[in-house]
Amino acid sequence: MADKPAIKIMEWSEKFIVDNGLIDNDHKFLIELINEFNENVPNFSTPEDMKPYLLSLKKYTQTHFAREERLQEAAQYNMRKEHRVEHRDMIAQLDRMIAKAETAEGGAVTDAAVEISTFLTDVWLVNHILVNDLPMRPFVDGMVEEAANLMDIRA
Repeated sequence: MADKPAIKIMEWSEKFIVDNGLIDNDHKFLIELINEFNENVPNFSTPEDMKPYLLSLKKYTQTHFAREERLQEAAQYNMRKEHRVEHRDMIAQLDRMIAKAETAEGGAVTDAAVEISTFLTDVWLVNHILVNDLPMRPFVDGMVEEAANLMDIRA
């Protein structure tokens, strides 16, 4: 009998703190969604098993990006155009992971799930926060008023 894949768990870290508010709460929820996918990797036997988790992650990611872009606009964040391009690239990366999940067959389902899990946990969100979002810290004060107008919603 084949070994079940190891479950990767992503943990929130103080090094991820951007605003101690809406953006960080969104990031924490994205971590929860990634961890839900990861916890279920050993149970995935068909592409359909993976898809709801990935679609939920995509939906909330799109919500988060729209809110983040609105906050950047309110604060006149100087890298907002580049950041918007990065958001589009991240959605495209997520779409590629969803396509990989949809086309996995037989024993490749587990391999695809492990690959997606590793990508989401070790690269996708971590790089977004550390490389793209942390430079927003000096602009947080300009985001506070707009953040108060946005609901802290969950997908």
